[in-house]
Amino acid sequence: MKIFKFDKKPNIEYPEVSEEKIAEIYKLFPSQNYNPGASFYAESYLTSSNVGYSTKSLVAYNYIERTNAFKFEIITNEDASLLSEYKLLYKIDKDYFKEIVTYIFGESNYYILDFKIDETKSAKVKDEYKYVYIYETNNEIDNDIIYYKGLESYTVENGNESIKIIEYFLKCNKTTRVCYNDENNNQVSNITYSENLNIKDNMDKVKKYEHKFSYINNHYEYVSTRVV
Repeated sequence: MKIFKFDKKPNIEYPEVSEEKIAEIYKLFPSQNYNPGASFYAESYLTSSNVGYSTKSLVAYNYIERTNAFKFEIITNEDASLLSEYKLLYKIDKDYFKEIVTYIFGESNYYILDFKIDETKSAKVKDEYKYVYIYETNNEIDNDIIYYKGLESYTVENGNESIKIIEYFLKCNKTTRVCYNDENNNQVSNITYSENLNIKDNMDKVKKYEHKFSYINNHYEYVSTRVV
């Protein structure tokens, strides 16, 4: 773990960055990909403008669940009749949801769509709905897929103005034993899946991603992801 600090910009006071703060930021990244569209794990350079809508939605949902769960509102009879074909669990004000996306990604060119949350929950959204509706479902998740990912190190730069998190990533198919270094299924030729696969012994072979955050508008905002 490496931390570098340089001169602060004049007239700007940045907060101290603890390991707890790094862990909090790292929790923004979903543990598994449930949706189509550009996730954080790709060969290309990503910014807030080209991360997929579904990925942004899942990040925003996870943030709300972790920090502002009181924003989960109860379902009314009117809601139940509006979406009678779904087993509704709770709802989130759509305008607030979009505010959280902007808060994290600093990007307002975002259109909210239906998205999967995990194996048991999804979100239903329509233009005419005031809310994002969370409902119970049995999402078809490929149980053959296993992920190996985690925070390897972080760097704090420019007097705490920016944070760079280095994450390792590997995705394997337990049946074919083929492993991939991104969500686009680019195969890793020198790693084969087995039940005894120890990711720590293969750190020199797995892909590493650098996620950058900068202190903007009094909080740390996502900036970019690149392969390192």
